[in-house]
Amino acid sequence: MSDFFLKDPKLSSPNELYEMGEAYWLGEKVPRDLPKAARMWHLAAKQDYPGAHHRLARAYLKAEGVWSTLDREKRL
Repeated sequence: MSDFFLKDPKLSSPNELYEMGEAYWLGEKVPRDLPKAARMWHLAAKQDYPGAHHRLARAYLKAEGVWSTLDREKRL
């Protein structure tokens, strides 16, 4: 595993966060982890990285790796 993935996400640039999200989404060099991918994109989007906004919106649209309203209703 690359040192890239051991770095604290809070200290990463928006581009690095976006790339980490892509790697977790695709399972490249790390186990596939959709919630972790969404978290990386969320952190990048908070720093106004356009690609992260797009990927995070698609994750919410498809309810992949993020909590959906339906998931929350099922738990109640």
